[in-house]
Amino acid sequence: STVNGIAQLNATFAQMLQLQQLSQGSSLIGRTVEYRLTDGAAAASGVVSAVTASGGDISLQIGDRAVPLSRVTK
Repeated sequence: STVNGIAQLNATFAQMLQLQQLSQGSSLIGRTVEYRLTDGAAAASGVVSAVTASGGDISLQIGDRAVPLSRVTK
């Protein structure tokens, strides 16, 4: 049915977005990035050592912190 087709299309788009974000995060391994842990927080920086995906969220391992990709500013 049309509804089933739309649901499958949405799932495919979500997977494509996650793959794009994972690729983006992977390209940062070994690089120094700036990030903010919360809105309005002072910027911090560190070297990305790994990328993880969990429940559709992509995080960068920076030191002992898992930083959401969306929090990277530079």
